[in-house]
Amino acid sequence: MKVTSAFAAISAAVASVIVDAGHSSRNLILGGDVVPIGTKRYTAMIFDPNEELICSGVLVSSLHLLTTAWCAGSDRNDRIPTNVTLEFSTKIFSHDLALLTLDSPSAITPIKLPKNDDSDITYGLVTKAVGWGETSFPDGELSDELRGVNVSVWTNDECIRIFLDLDNSYVCAGGTPGKGVCHHDYGSPLIKESELGESEDIVVGLHSLSVQCGVAGQPSLHARVSAGVDWIRKEIGV
Repeated sequence: MKVTSAFAAISAAVASVIVDAGHSSRNLILGGDVVPIGTKRYTAMIFDPNEELICSGVLVSSLHLLTTAWCAGSDRNDRIPTNVTLEFSTKIFSHDLALLTLDSPSAITPIKLPKNDDSDITYGLVTKAVGWGETSFPDGELSDELRGVNVSVWTNDECIRIFLDLDNSYVCAGGTPGKGVCHHDYGSPLIKESELGESEDIVVGLHSLSVQCGVAGQPSLHARVSAGVDWIRKEIGV
């Protein structure tokens, strides 16, 4: 999938935005810490043609940015004129994933993709959610730095009790008081960090929905990347 030239001109600057970890966003990381400049560089900001930040995503190849289908869906086409290449059902939340293709390759090392058997995302796994945004909710100040917070993965049964009508293409994480992701900056990654270094980090989820932010027992909902990884690999040719 290719974005139009109006968007691609901004997308081509994603690498510098990632390196600088700059530009403010909206409510996203609560209770997190500043991510050191020059790290998590595969995390990208997605701007509309008016240079307004609307979503986040991650580089999964030198030419491809993975984000949520909501960010690139038909109701967003006036802002990101592109097509969603994996079906998203609103009756039963399913496969909230989309790929954007940059006009030119990025020099940033992409994040790794998970296995398709869910072995990379298990109950209780402590993951890292990263993004730009407010440090408290609902009246926090905006951050102009990339921030990260640790959130734990829930079981699907626990998740369904909070978000009804879900299938296995989603995963819940968080639910710790004062910590987590929030509204408005969707597509931010849920990362399984590697002890071998950042080059071995794996993206296991993308922020899809939060009803309440930083509230005990109220997790955030994330698109489960392993559920669509076969499609992703086919599209990007790896």
